[in-house]
Amino acid sequence: IDFTKLSYDEIKNSEIYNRNFTIEYVFEASDTIPENTVMSQDLTVGESVLQGTTVKLVISSGVEDVEVPLVIGMDFAKAKRKLAKAGLKAAKQVVENPGGNTENEVCDANVVAGISVKKGTKIVLSVWDVDPDAAKTESTDADSSKIQDEEKTTAVESSETKSDN
Repeated sequence: IDFTKLSYDEIKNSEIYNRNFTIEYVFEASDTIPENTVMSQDLTVGESVLQGTTVKLVISSGVEDVEVPLVIGMDFAKAKRKLAKAGLKAAKQVVENPGGNTENEVCDANVVAGISVKKGTKIVLSVWDVDPDAAKTESTDADSSKIQDEEKTTAVESSETKSDN
């Protein structure tokens, strides 16, 4: 008999299967076989066996559960790699930076670290936008550099003027 593709419930609730076989169930995760479906059996299809023979059936427990790793405080690229290594997907959501936070740093996630989820689940990571304080500082630094360049130019012009006299 071929038990593959039958459901756990169909076999468990079948008077015929339970009267003719002693069935041992083993549950394993599968990304491809639907939950509660027989993935394999140790009995060869077409093999004649005595009534009461023990048959081992491997039943899909569905997609494997994995633990969400802690990624808060990481750069998005590193966090994405860490999630991928755990079998999870990452999505990026940029949030306004009130100032003082590193751009592209993960500041929140839609699933708390340590929680078990199905392998392949998409975790939405919130990351900081550009730090407005840093943008102001860069602008100030550029203005300061421009002022210094103007001072040098003025100093050079002054010395050239003196040598012309």
